[in-house]
Amino acid sequence: MYRPNLAFIKSSTPRSRECKRFLRCSTLWQLNKPTLAGPDPTALKVKFRTWKTFFDEVDIFSKVALEPRFDFSTFDKQGLKVLRNTNLEDEDVVKDSSIDAFENPCLKAIETIYGGRSRPVFRPPSPFLNIGFPSRVLIFQQGEGSGFQGMPMPKLLVNTKTPHELPLKGVDIVTEVNKNRKDGANKYLRAVHQLHGYMYYNKVDYGILTTVESTRVFRRIHTTDYPEGLLEFFKAFRKDPTYVPIDPTSTFELPETILLLEGRSKINTPIPGLKLGRENSAGKSAKDLRFLLQHAIGRCHSKVIRAKAFIAGQDPETCTGTSVIVKMYDLYNPKTILKYKKRYKHLSSLQGTHIPRLYVSGDHIDGGYGIVVLEDCGKEMNEHVFKDPATKEQAKKALLEIHRLGVLHGNIRRSNITYDKENGSDPLQIRIIDFGNATFDTEKVTDSAKEFEIKRITSNLNE
Repeated sequence: MYRPNLAFIKSSTPRSRECKRFLRCSTLWQLNKPTLAGPDPTALKVKFRTWKTFFDEVDIFSKVALEPRFDFSTFDKQGLKVLRNTNLEDEDVVKDSSIDAFENPCLKAIETIYGGRSRPVFRPPSPFLNIGFPSRVLIFQQGEGSGFQGMPMPKLLVNTKTPHELPLKGVDIVTEVNKNRKDGANKYLRAVHQLHGYMYYNKVDYGILTTVESTRVFRRIHTTDYPEGLLEFFKAFRKDPTYVPIDPTSTFELPETILLLEGRSKINTPIPGLKLGRENSAGKSAKDLRFLLQHAIGRCHSKVIRAKAFIAGQDPETCTGTSVIVKMYDLYNPKTILKYKKRYKHLSSLQGTHIPRLYVSGDHIDGGYGIVVLEDCGKEMNEHVFKDPATKEQAKKALLEIHRLGVLHGNIRRSNITYDKENGSDPLQIRIIDFGNATFDTEKVTDSAKEFEIKRITSNLNE
């Protein structure tokens, strides 16, 4: 932004008064400009403490198996070599170096304990995670996967930072986090808040926070003694390489999750079937709404879950509630949720007829995820139903209306078209869903691009 010379402003010429007005207007714009949605680390409620029994547990788990067959000095030499040849200011270089300095020795240790049949491997987070974007995940490729769509469940999450971004060396991170719980800008609180959210909502017990030159190990414990959760931490020393006690057969028991929204979250359209009186109206706070998360039905830009909406104070198991679709977005990567809300607002006139209604938008009470609550429009389209000319014509009409408002969907496929036949309507109620790839950029929403989508929807849309 243009900044006038301060010495020039002090003069009494007409030009200086003009500059003063410019500065006043600029200051007001800065104060009133819209702020981007982001995470709220101060919402972290989990108890955070040092993992005092770490060495005892690791010794029981791995020492006997490792000592006769594993040369720890190899790790030390390799790690020091990597550090000497690493530009620790470059995020991509640090992440690549962590493979040599941390991942490879860790895999060797796990294979020594469990044998090669366990097939441990570090991978990028997609497609193994439900939500979030850590640097890497550890999976075991043995047997059939028990995760989403048969994928292996991650057993460990790794978040890699540069030492410039997060100076870990010599830092007592437990003290830093616990004394700065109310400081949302504190880099240590933000890093722990981010990693904890990834661990919890992906049902992963163990996490690693590393800058290559310094590494921290985290474990989440589930006990009734700590209803808000318990997160333990241990510092991994370079001269005593750390191997987390990870069992390939272990499972993370997460109770049924009831999702709560923070107070600023707003109702966009009242949810049918919920009697909140005047509170269940557009623009009101969604703080009294609750969502019992039932099962994941998809993921791409977000975690997509079918849920039961009900009112605070009701028994979630016995109340009737209303079926809705909940999308959770990682606020540490906020671009998607901002675009999603903007696109739904642009298409507001089509909600309830050609696209789902947007009921609620806001942030999760834990501060790490953005939440969008949508109308449950039924089942994903299948090949048999889509062969009906009337169904195909309805889908085409819906897409034409979207195009009429200057929006290109960007991902037309059967799984992004829903139908509802349980209400006995004839013809079926057809909706187009998932606007994560949509755009209303005039340079992209061309006649040829729209024609391509129309051709897609009038074909059989083989996935």
